[in-house]
Amino acid sequence: MRGLTHPASTTEAKKLWPAVRAAHIIANRDEFMRYHEGHPEWVRVSRAGDVLVLGRWRAHLDLLAIRGLWAPIERMGPLLDQVRLLAESWGRGGIVSPLVAESLAGPYREVGMVDQVRLVAFTRAVGAATEPRSLRSRGVRLATADDLPALVDVDGRCFDAFWLMGPEEFARSFASERLTVYEHPDGGIVGYAACALSGASVTISRLAVLPETRRCGIATALLAECVSWSREVRALGVSLCTQEENLASRGLYVMMGFVEMVERYVLLTVDAHSAR
Repeated sequence: MRGLTHPASTTEAKKLWPAVRAAHIIANRDEFMRYHEGHPEWVRVSRAGDVLVLGRWRAHLDLLAIRGLWAPIERMGPLLDQVRLLAESWGRGGIVSPLVAESLAGPYREVGMVDQVRLVAFTRAVGAATEPRSLRSRGVRLATADDLPALVDVDGRCFDAFWLMGPEEFARSFASERLTVYEHPDGGIVGYAACALSGASVTISRLAVLPETRRCGIATALLAECVSWSREVRALGVSLCTQEENLASRGLYVMMGFVEMVERYVLLTVDAHSAR
């Protein structure tokens, strides 16, 4: 059937890198090629020029993630149906959409996917505000492999099962992102942030602070350090997302010079075994 995909060859995968880079799916070309070599069935193309980049959502969940999808709207339905069949054949219980602007979510909803979460995007220019130097230096340091158990613990106390990361996810984060931690004066890691440079912009993918230590300037310090690093690597801007209902985080980002985007973004999910 026209439009259905097959695993991309190495040559085809190389040609896909500009689109993958533009979508901020994977940090660099070498990492993307390793991703393709390790899981060739997850990078898929069709004769019609459609592209799918798939993967695991979280190691502890049986969800197949659509990390990227490029196709005309009229072919998205058959492609999403194929993803459902692939998920079933690979023993996955459900599917997670890529992060999509709400105005573009129609094709996913038409195949039965429902909103899992609504997100608000924020952006700011690197030099748009001055970060408090005293906060930026106090308690913040680069994470090391020895911090892995503490990072997993912080994550487990800050996020629900859909979002939390385990050792496997943190291993990938160490390989592709810049991880910083906040170490409390009394000892112990109480928060962390993850960010990465992609093109001319830095994306902050993760910010977590233990509930009992919030509202003490820790998140501000971690954010300020990310922005400071963005300046060091000559990025033009910094971006991040948070859940729409997370009013505390939204207020913090605005205070730190971020501008809230009007467009909302959504992640959608569906049971892989449900009929369309």
